[in-house]
Amino acid sequence: MRDTGVGIAGPDLARVTKPFVQASDGTARAHDGAGLGLSVVKGLAELHGGRISLESRVGAGTCVTVYLPVGQAPAAAKADPADAGLWPPPHPASVSQPTPRRTWR
Repeated sequence: MRDTGVGIAGPDLARVTKPFVQASDGTARAHDGAGLGLSVVKGLAELHGGRISLESRVGAGTCVTVYLPVGQAPAAAKADPADAGLWPPPHPASVSQPTPRRTWR
């Protein structure tokens, strides 16, 4: 994603990927937001084995690049063909193990 906004100063680039942090922390800042966007993007990328890259110049804007690995997803363990259309797919433990019945007296 590339924008032509206010940009982020070099020393702030590492900070802005932390939750609730913005480049301008004062109450007089000119832009709204909770400071979660880049933190969420970074977290999702890392959960998928990827990373993000930030490039910015104050007064010129920011470019955020998300890198995700390319590969084949692991196959589901003993998936039931009847579950083929379900999203999200059932957890493998629930597919391969019967649910025990309990009787309360």
